[in-house]
Amino acid sequence: MPEIKYASPIDEKKYGSYSALTDSVDSFEEETFRFGERIGKGDYPAESGRYHIYLQYVCPWAQRVQIIIDYLGLGNVISYSYLDPLRDARGWAFRERTGPDPVNGFTLLRDAYLATASNFKGVPSVPAVWDRKTARLINNRYDDTIHDFSTAFANFQTPGVDIFPVELREEIDKLLPWISEKINEGVYELAFALTQQKYDLAVENLYAALDSLEERLSRSRYLFGNRITLADICLWVTLARFDLVYYPLFRANRRRLIDFPNLWGYARELYAIPAFKKGSRFDYIKETYYTNFAYLLYKGIIPALPELDWDAPHDRIRLS
Repeated sequence: MPEIKYASPIDEKKYGSYSALTDSVDSFEEETFRFGERIGKGDYPAESGRYHIYLQYVCPWAQRVQIIIDYLGLGNVISYSYLDPLRDARGWAFRERTGPDPVNGFTLLRDAYLATASNFKGVPSVPAVWDRKTARLINNRYDDTIHDFSTAFANFQTPGVDIFPVELREEIDKLLPWISEKINEGVYELAFALTQQKYDLAVENLYAALDSLEERLSRSRYLFGNRITLADICLWVTLARFDLVYYPLFRANRRRLIDFPNLWGYARELYAIPAFKKGSRFDYIKETYYTNFAYLLYKGIIPALPELDWDAPHDRIRLS
């Protein structure tokens, strides 16, 4: 265990706001997501204890990785740690409430990026995969990580649990881009729509997709029958944030998730599973979105938040 060190508190006067950091990157996608080594291929075999993942409770793309690791029973094989939910222009940081970096003793996530590429000028993002053997960050492409952790560690995961079964991979791989475009990114299309025309189109696309899923879940317990797959994990992380932040803050306010009986029951059923519930820190999600995004989108005008009881009983029929 390295020496316990923490970043200093958020200080926008000294360091600037997080928005200033993103605005300074000329080519966000190309520079930020430049790390793409794949686990299970070449020099990076699936080995117990070798990889550590830097995560954030707030980020839905990071939570997918946590759910996969815990649902597959890989908690003793792949380690992970969390960063503080708030950030200034230094980016994600390790502070007391979420704990220190247990691998390197870094105080900022940027330290891991610079330790790997000293010329890194992007925005440090999560999930970020650290390889203990080579002492470098090897992948921060979120679609790579969910596929790698869903397949490469089959020899270590709980017997009989498979979220990416061979016989369904083609169908799952067809649905995942649809979920990403229509749901995961669809809420952000709404949030950052700068014209009425773009907003109206984003609303129509998002709610058409939700209606499609509502109908699908009237016929199936999960997206692919009675088994939880990678597709369910990718959908759930957006549903979990929908009524709390996307509905009031991102202007996805035609209907709430609780207005879709099948989607709402489905989301709560998944939440009852320990792997889904474990990383669901709604307090951090609320704090971060309403600190960072409310300022960017509404300049501090914050609408009332619904208080949701995720543990309440629901009437959704569990199809056998």
